[in-house]
Amino acid sequence: MTGTTAMANGVPVIASRSVGLPEYLGQDGIFLKEGDPLGLAEVMLKLIRDPVQREALGRRLSEKAAKSFSWEVIANEHIELFRSVLKQ
Repeated sequence: MTGTTAMANGVPVIASRSVGLPEYLGQDGIFLKEGDPLGLAEVMLKLIRDPVQREALGRRLSEKAAKSFSWEVIANEHIELFRSVLKQ
């Protein structure tokens, strides 16, 4: 599942900082160093054991996805991009 798909579905996102997701996730993402399987397992177990935190992260990410990555938002951004290119 991609980061934006997970966000849209209210799933917490665990990612490394090197994949460009920090800009999308902000403080609502969980970031690990690359190549840290033990850290990944630890974070996953923590989220499994803490449904309140898991649901809160998921809800915030879902809201963020709706505001930033909906088809309407993306389409409007593309329209503005095309308009700016045509003006040049």
